[in-house]
Amino acid sequence: MIVGGTGGIGSQIAADLRANGTRVATISRRPPPEPRPAELHVPCDVACAGDFARAVDEVRDTLGTPTVMIHCAGRSFPGGLRDTAAEHWRAGIDLLLTSVFLACKFTLPAMATVGGGAAVIISSAAGHRAVGDAITYATAKAALSHMVRCMAKELAPDNVRVNCLAPGFVDTRFHAGGDPQHLEHTARHRIPLRRFASPAEVSHMTLTLLANPYVTGQTVVLDGGLNLGA
Repeated sequence: MIVGGTGGIGSQIAADLRANGTRVATISRRPPPEPRPAELHVPCDVACAGDFARAVDEVRDTLGTPTVMIHCAGRSFPGGLRDTAAEHWRAGIDLLLTSVFLACKFTLPAMATVGGGAAVIISSAAGHRAVGDAITYATAKAALSHMVRCMAKELAPDNVRVNCLAPGFVDTRFHAGGDPQHLEHTARHRIPLRRFASPAEVSHMTLTLLANPYVTGQTVVLDGGLNLGA
């Protein structure tokens, strides 16, 4: 089950999982692209507990209890302390943090009843450095790493693993609306590997975390060296 599985990263992960023979369901507000990357798509407000519970029930009734859960729903929430309104903050925390809590609450305990499973939460390298003009986004992403550690410790005895993947800049429509010259400058001067990641590279690392049975409670930063500094 992929939460937010209709964006650039989620669609790539869905396609790669299906290529491996995995039955895939996506849950998101946005309709899936064509051709559909998943066998089942359930529209859902991922920040609403009641709607999320309904969507997970539909996935379970159609495909069975999920043994893999990937959360990659989100969007940018720009703004620093001075220009972030309280309602903007709450909306960001609901989408970027609360929706992860809901996804895990409604899927991970059930995995224990079928022998275990694994989850990967797609976070961001922004959660590992101070970002003065994106306080909501960066704070929520930083919190995800600790949430993952807490859940991993609780669920490890049930053979349920939880890990976090924190990409830097990825070549998706998330950044497509940005100024091309600014993005080119970022790639050349802030990222030591001098390019953005591809969705395929993010998907590959996600599948690696899903496949390794001895990794849990970890955050892997996939940022081309961005956090090494200029």
